[in-house]
Amino acid sequence: MLIMPNSNKNKQVGYSEKMTMPPLGLISIGGYLKMHGYMVEILDLFTNHIRKQEFIDKIKNAHPDMIGISAYTENINAVIHLTKIIKSVLPKIIIVLGGAHVTFLPEEALHHNTVDYVCRGEGEMTFVQLLECLNYHTIDLSEVKGISYRVGQEIIHNADRGYIENLDNLPWAELDEIEMRSYDIKQLIITSRGCPGKCIYCASAALSGTRYRNRSAQNVFSEIHYKYSIKGEKYFAFLDDTFTANKKRLYQFCDYLKQANMNIIWRCDSRTDILSKEMIDKMQEVGCTSVHIGIESGSQDVINKINKHISLERSEELLAYMSQKGLQVMCSFIIGHHCDTHETIKETIDMALKFRKKYKATVGISINTPFPGTYLYNHMKDLGINLEIKNWSSFDLVQAVFSTPNITRAELQNYYYEIQSMVI
Repeated sequence: MLIMPNSNKNKQVGYSEKMTMPPLGLISIGGYLKMHGYMVEILDLFTNHIRKQEFIDKIKNAHPDMIGISAYTENINAVIHLTKIIKSVLPKIIIVLGGAHVTFLPEEALHHNTVDYVCRGEGEMTFVQLLECLNYHTIDLSEVKGISYRVGQEIIHNADRGYIENLDNLPWAELDEIEMRSYDIKQLIITSRGCPGKCIYCASAALSGTRYRNRSAQNVFSEIHYKYSIKGEKYFAFLDDTFTANKKRLYQFCDYLKQANMNIIWRCDSRTDILSKEMIDKMQEVGCTSVHIGIESGSQDVINKINKHISLERSEELLAYMSQKGLQVMCSFIIGHHCDTHETIKETIDMALKFRKKYKATVGISINTPFPGTYLYNHMKDLGINLEIKNWSSFDLVQAVFSTPNITRAELQNYYYEIQSMVI
């Protein structure tokens, strides 16, 4: 059984459109387990809230060999509470935690005796190998890469597992495995892992790596074609950090869609140091209606210092072009960078409001948060960050948890409330 736990975060980082989405990470692991002959049940407690007794009844009736739980920074406290409930009902059940938070802080999780293993990094191959080790003893536990566990009072960290190189070998995310009526966006697709960017605040790059790996254009098109022609799906959202990172693959994919003459609508994320007007034209021709861009600050100096490597001038030029072409422009901003001042935050607010008014952009605002594994987290002292709140549940991108020499935590929180009242 794979579980997405509930969380205190019930908002989408300040976007006026708030949408629920299926847990693609768990679905990918579940699909890989099924491909290797295992029966899998996915329980999404984040979207489908159930009472404690109903949850207990579900796990008692399923009585799985193993329970895997997604653990992120904001929900780690809820995850540990969940493991205690599970162990109180099924004390011998094996519980494995995976996800970004425990990948970088495995010892913290394993200090709780209700956690048996931590899966570090990408989980598909690790889960299969761990199950084969425990069920069939085909491999010694010490040889299972990518896991941490206890032996007596000692915490053991096995060798890291490398990234999955050929993503075409992974099964497509089969969304029939869970109750789809609960989700606003149903056909989500991830076609790559990693990001060529090295932004200092990014947890995604810390987990998936800065070396971009992608599925082939043929593989992605085949999945789209199957879901369109067999299941009648017409709307798709690509959740890649940077869908357009590989220009050659993007153009091949667009050519496949054009040749197939499919009437679909899709959206994706990009970066303005990679995106071009030619790409925008190519994508729009085959059904792209919305592109999300991370701007992150209204100050070019701040952008340079957070290692974002984009030009605000070029970014606005591309946003204007997309708006002119009729695409829905989505852009996100972050306030509270280590180098932010009152003046640069006001520049960010002004830019967000300008883009919303001038280009009808959907604007998302979040508060800079030092997630474990990021450069920001690992260098807080060097960057002048004073972490004032250490409760992980507050690390949700909408609560200020630190102050800097330039801005207090209270001031940062007030800026967030101010801009929220303007853009939502």
